[in-house]
Amino acid sequence: MSRATPKMRELSQRLVAEEMKGEKSVVDEAVAPFFIYEKLRPHLSILMGKMGTRALFSRSLSLSRLELPYLLSVTVSDEGLLAGFDTAEASLSFQEIFEYRIVLVAHLIGLLVAFIGSNLTLRLLRERWPELTFKDLEP
Repeated sequence: MSRATPKMRELSQRLVAEEMKGEKSVVDEAVAPFFIYEKLRPHLSILMGKMGTRALFSRSLSLSRLELPYLLSVTVSDEGLLAGFDTAEASLSFQEIFEYRIVLVAHLIGLLVAFIGSNLTLRLLRERWPELTFKDLEP
């Protein structure tokens, strides 16, 4: 799995678009700049533990770097927080930022489906984004 599947990319695009609707141009440093990961992190930590969540985020980041090498400055902390977006985004256009977020989320969702199954992944996404439909993941 080196590239995000078209199905996961389409689902990811809807999530990223939803999250970027309300995003401000200046993001507080104390708040993780990538809201989808931050919204999922507490739930995944309960389900998988901090180390499992960190491993999942690290793997999705590694897979994303294969497609988008400029993500090399992004890291995952011991707590599972993504950092380094300010460096990665400094020279990117809005479209490139949108694209890398789609790729990151697509890999994350793909890994979740592989590890916990589509039913649990679907439930997790519906809890966090009840306004969106996720028929793509229905078994």
